[in-house]
Amino acid sequence: MRRTRKAKIIATRAPASSVEAQICALFAAGVDVFRLNFSHGTHADHATRLASIRSPPRVRGRKFEREGGAMRFGTELMRQADVLGLFSEDTPRVTRTYLSEQHKQAGEYLIGLMRRAGMTAGFDALGNIVGRYDASDPGAPVVMTGSHQDSVRNAGKYDGLFGIITAIACV
Repeated sequence: MRRTRKAKIIATRAPASSVEAQICALFAAGVDVFRLNFSHGTHADHATRLASIRSPPRVRGRKFEREGGAMRFGTELMRQADVLGLFSEDTPRVTRTYLSEQHKQAGEYLIGLMRRAGMTAGFDALGNIVGRYDASDPGAPVVMTGSHQDSVRNAGKYDGLFGIITAIACV
């Protein structure tokens, strides 16, 4: 079944959406892409979720699509997350409070990634990063995504930032 809408629906896979029946229900409801949330769970949990995405059953006559059966962006996304983890107020832990120097440095790094992906990007008046990738058709629907780049003290390396770098990878 080919979907005719112009927008794509991205769903985040987390512990609450880990069972196969939920994946199938989300897909049947219109989800086009799944992204993993590495902020919750163990490595074993993540491996199980990834395996369930890679080998799902047929849903309404259509199999989930993958890029040749391999992760296309995983290695690069992990490298970017490692770099972003260095912008911390207390390395090796991750602490990046709002409007700190490390918050700004991480933002500048993310803006660079956005621009290399062909997006316009910059800081707004409140210190948030805003990136945009214009469609070739000015009347096309807009797809929006967002996350945070600040963190609590001793946060997870993927908290917030993974939602940003995976969105850039989609461009």
